[in-house]
Amino acid sequence: MRRAGLIVLFATFLVGCGGGETVSPTGPVEGTLPKAEAGNPAHGKALFVSEGCGGCHTFKAAGTSGKTGPDLDKGLKGKDEAYIRESIVDPNAKVAAGFQPGIMPPYGETLGSEQVADLVAFLSQQQS
Repeated sequence: MRRAGLIVLFATFLVGCGGGETVSPTGPVEGTLPKAEAGNPAHGKALFVSEGCGGCHTFKAAGTSGKTGPDLDKGLKGKDEAYIRESIVDPNAKVAAGFQPGIMPPYGETLGSEQVADLVAFLSQQQS
């Protein structure tokens, strides 16, 4: 009896999965995606220092001269905020030439969205 109950439970579970069918919206999608938070460059600079970014990166605006990672004064020239954000959140997405993946921690897992926005504001402000 118990075995029959388990079989029925398992069968019910399988039926509830929907068979992998893709569902589309039934009408027009309204609204827009939320925009990225506006960051505070001063908070970003403090975070750059407190998180130890300068131990690996040279960046004049922060007074750092690390050599483990790319020189941000050169590496961020001409890069937009989206590129900078991705480099912080998913540093292995685009690894700078001459550097290996897996060295920089994925700060998207440890920093909040406001902190990431602050870092992006600080780093992108210096590229203007």
